[in-house]
Amino acid sequence: MVGVFLWRAALVGVALVRRVAATGKGPVGIYAVDSRYVAVADSNFNALFVVDLAVGGIVAKRLWPTKNHDSKHWVSMTGVASCPTCPFVYTSSNHDATFWRLELPAPLATLVTTSTNLSTVFSTAPITPLDFKGRGKTRMIAIA
Repeated sequence: MVGVFLWRAALVGVALVRRVAATGKGPVGIYAVDSRYVAVADSNFNALFVVDLAVGGIVAKRLWPTKNHDSKHWVSMTGVASCPTCPFVYTSSNHDATFWRLELPAPLATLVTTSTNLSTVFSTAPITPLDFKGRGKTRMIAIA
């Protein structure tokens, strides 16, 4: 009886809500490392994550360095790309069309299955900003 009352109360509550809204766009860039792991570029955390889909958790993260770790200087990570044999990960941002290369000791596909310290490897991997001076603003896509 109590369950029926709660169910009806919930329906009435939903009916009274005129508008449901959400903010943000969630993670923008997702790269499937394999059938179990994905790399996620998330502008809400200014970070690149490796997520284990089987257990539903973050197994490694790389926070992007910013001035004093202040959110006003975040780079807003929006893209991530790699390949099964690449020992690096490319990331991009929507701030001034910035592009980086995260250097890894082995391909990410190899690291997720063999590394016992993936979190440490990922969090300390060197980041190289790619310099496109003289070429104008880079938008990562060329239209021919």
